[in-house]
Amino acid sequence: MNNAQPRLQRLHTLPGAATISVLRLDEIDPYVTGNKGFKLKHNLLKMQAEGHARLLTFGGAYSNHLVAVAAAGQRLGIETIGVVRGELIKPLNPRLNFALRCGMRLHAMTRADYQRKESEQILSGLRATYGEFYCIPEGGSNALGVRGCEEITDFLRWGSSAEKRVVGLACGTGTTMAGLIRGLTMQSATGIEVVGISVINAPGVMEDAVSSWLDNDADSCCIRWRTIDDCHFGGYAKTSPELRDFVAAYSSLHDMPLESVYTGKLFWWLNRELQSGQLQEDTEVILIHSGGLFPEEKP
Repeated sequence: MNNAQPRLQRLHTLPGAATISVLRLDEIDPYVTGNKGFKLKHNLLKMQAEGHARLLTFGGAYSNHLVAVAAAGQRLGIETIGVVRGELIKPLNPRLNFALRCGMRLHAMTRADYQRKESEQILSGLRATYGEFYCIPEGGSNALGVRGCEEITDFLRWGSSAEKRVVGLACGTGTTMAGLIRGLTMQSATGIEVVGISVINAPGVMEDAVSSWLDNDADSCCIRWRTIDDCHFGGYAKTSPELRDFVAAYSSLHDMPLESVYTGKLFWWLNRELQSGQLQEDTEVILIHSGGLFPEEKP
C-alpha cells in the first residue's frame, strides 16, 4: 500500500504563541484512515510475500483497525477475518456493517478469551475454524507496524526557524510514536522532541510501551521524547461533557474533524499548553492527526 502525500494545515494562534501545524493523515483515505495505512503497509507486503491468502486480526466493536483491514482486504482481494471483542449485537453498528460489506468474516469472542487472544490455544482454535492465516495484532501493533510508522517522518515539513521543534500525537499503544522516534533518528534529526499524549489511564505504561519498541535503538536515539499521562479523561474511549464541548468547538473553529478517543485529547493538551504559555513563539509544533472518525460520523 502506498500512502499519499498528506497536507500540513496551519493553525492560527495568538501573537507570541508557537507556530502550529497539523499533519492531516486523516485525509489520506476515508477508511484506511490516519496512521492505519502506515501500520498495515509492511504487514500486507510480508503477507503477500509469504503467499498467505487469508488475514486475521482483532478489534473492538468500534475499531478503526477492523475497518481499515476490511477496506484494504477488499481492494487487494484478500480474505479477511475480524475477531471482535464481545458479542456481535444486531443490528451491527456502522463500522462492523461496513467491514461485513467489504467481505470481512466477523468472529465474536468472549471478553475472557479475548484477553488471551494471542495465546497458542486461542490461535490454534481459530486455525481449526478458518484454516491457516496471517495474523496482525490488534491495532496493527507489531514491529512491522512500527516500521511503517517510521515513514510518517517523511512528511514532516518545518516552516519556521524556531529554536524548538515538537511533534505531538495521541497514543493508544505507542506503536506510532516509536515509529516517529525511530524515523527521525534514522534521519539524524536534531532539536526535535516527540510528545505522546496517552489516551489510557495507566501512568507509565505508555512510556514503557514506547521504550520496548525502541529497545536496542535507545543508545543511538538522538530524539528527545516524553509521554503525557494526565489528558486521558478517565481512560481509553472515556470522555466528559467538558471534552465533548471542547471537541465540538475546536472542530468548528478550525474546520477539522476531531473525536474524543484520540485526537480530541491531543488537541486538549495543545490548548492547555498554549493557554499556560508553555508553547511560545520560539517553538514550532506539528501535530499528527491520526484519523478516528468513520465517514458517517463526520459533521
